[in-house]
Amino acid sequence: MKKFLPIISAFIVCLIALLPQAGYAQPGVLDTTFNPASAVFTQGVTTGTSFDKSVKQQDGKILISGVINNYNGVTINANNSSSANVIRINANGTLDESFNNNGLTEGLILSIGALAVQADGKIIIAGGFTGYDGVPGNGIMRLNTDGSVDNSFAVGTGFHLNSFNFFLQSISIQSNGQIIVSGNFDEYNGVSRKGIARLNTDGSLDNSFNPGASINFASGVPSIRNTVLQSDGKIILSGFSVTNVGQNFTNYEILRVNTDGSVDNSFITPFPASTYHSFSKVFVQPDDKLVVFGGLPWGSGYATLSRLNADGSIDNAFNAGYTSGYSNSILDIKFQADGKIILAGSFDNYRYAPDVSGSAVPVPGKIIRLMPNGTIDPGFTAAPGVILAGGAGIVWFLELQSNEKIITGINDYLNDKSYVKRLNADGSLDSTTAAGAIGGSIPNL
Repeated sequence: MKKFLPIISAFIVCLIALLPQAGYAQPGVLDTTFNPASAVFTQGVTTGTSFDKSVKQQDGKILISGVINNYNGVTINANNSSSANVIRINANGTLDESFNNNGLTEGLILSIGALAVQADGKIIIAGGFTGYDGVPGNGIMRLNTDGSVDNSFAVGTGFHLNSFNFFLQSISIQSNGQIIVSGNFDEYNGVSRKGIARLNTDGSLDNSFNPGASINFASGVPSIRNTVLQSDGKIILSGFSVTNVGQNFTNYEILRVNTDGSVDNSFITPFPASTYHSFSKVFVQPDDKLVVFGGLPWGSGYATLSRLNADGSIDNAFNAGYTSGYSNSILDIKFQADGKIILAGSFDNYRYAPDVSGSAVPVPGKIIRLMPNGTIDPGFTAAPGVILAGGAGIVWFLELQSNEKIITGINDYLNDKSYVKRLNADGSLDSTTAAGAIGGSIPNL
């Protein structure tokens, strides 16, 4: 027996040496077997509050803006005021308490209309506020990765926000770090800018970029609702009103500008000025095609959702749709890796355009998924319980996790609560979800 002891000892040593490869992380080595997105998800519950925007960080954590007074039992805004703030949740739904969740907006318009994350993890917030977390800043500010205000981002007097008609609505960050902002404004730091401006990474104005000067805005405050970037860096602008001579209506247009701000005349205008149309929001697919929401002439009727090719021409291979119900708004769109398209908002029904009076597919859960060609995906159903009793709710945002599960931000106005829930890829409630801490039981799907 003794002669076998050295052999047995050597075998045990070899087995121990192999253990890290079998599931134990070595010190300083990334444990690739751990995926926070696949862990138990804790539903978020708030009372007397509402969500607005969201953005997912590279580490899977999610930033959420809104009027958020509490989250799963943690008091955030002790005064229960109407000021907006930004909170951060972990990939498993719990509140990230290493982040400054307590910053509050100040000013005439308190909402945070846009959120974006820089490559270095710093966070740009924009809206109609005149300050955040006690620090002055007109319309735009930058936060450090921990949520504190980044005082190195110097905006000077910022955007002209002297009434309720002035506020920012969109942020796009270019590959070189410059920041494109759009909304309702007419100047930045004392310099004329109509509806759109580009800032350098330190907050100063890029004086070489001024596409708003080329737009014949209708009367009132110059306004551009939405900007998105295509893969070549060109910029799509949408939702701006223009003056149409001889017409008794106002169109809300779309155009593309080059990286220097000049108008890209190669971009095709889908509809003539003589036909009413409204491009309210634009979402860019990975292939640079543009999914557009608004009032769009389609055949003998209208569509609220359609798709344009990358050059602006209508994508005739896509089945345009029409939303209706309590409201027909589409508030967020996300694109899956397989090309499927998830829509969320306040609509109750969805039908194919232009047959707006034809048979409609009920969408009581306010979320629907389309196939890449725009037809309804029968394999996805978000049941009415997502929105709770009476359907008196809105799905404000969607975020996709690496395992194809879907994070949703829901306002339930009937019960004065908001929820963050996780759905499976088929739209059902994730069965690994745990209840949050506020308001008793969490409604199931």
